[in-house]
Amino acid sequence: MDKDLRDFMNGDKNAVKVEIIISREKTDNGTEHVYIKEPDSLCELYDFWHNPEKARGDKPPKHTGGKKPYIMLMVEAIRKLKGDNVETAISSAIMLADNIQWNTGLLTDKRKKKPLSYEDLRKLYGCSNDKLTNKIKAMEHHGILLKDKEGYKISTDFIKKGGAKV
Repeated sequence: MDKDLRDFMNGDKNAVKVEIIISREKTDNGTEHVYIKEPDSLCELYDFWHNPEKARGDKPPKHTGGKKPYIMLMVEAIRKLKGDNVETAISSAIMLADNIQWNTGLLTDKRKKKPLSYEDLRKLYGCSNDKLTNKIKAMEHHGILLKDKEGYKISTDFIKKGGAKV
């Protein structure tokens, strides 16, 4: 085995320039078993499974890496809001920050990962139907809360969670 490669494998070096052989075996379902070998040796340096069909980085993160979760308030967009119940709309949206899904803004149950329903929102706020209806109307009027076939969403124009894409 090449001395530089041996030093790398032992952890004495973090980078090495060597000639290697990379080979793969494809399975019927599209995954690949990849092998990395040194040309002069029959022993494998590394082998791993790889699925080329699976896009990397497309999924939103499921955690914050041990850090406390955070949201970004888009101050310029919030400043532009005018009219009645602006404060109610903004504060109501901030109260939902814990349930905002990364990248999409969809409001979901933290445990079940299902979109929040009207009844779920009422339980989160701990208020009557009339008060919740007023909060929802205020947020929808100002474009902070949207509702589509997936469920309720917080507009990323106003609030973003984590690595939300613009």
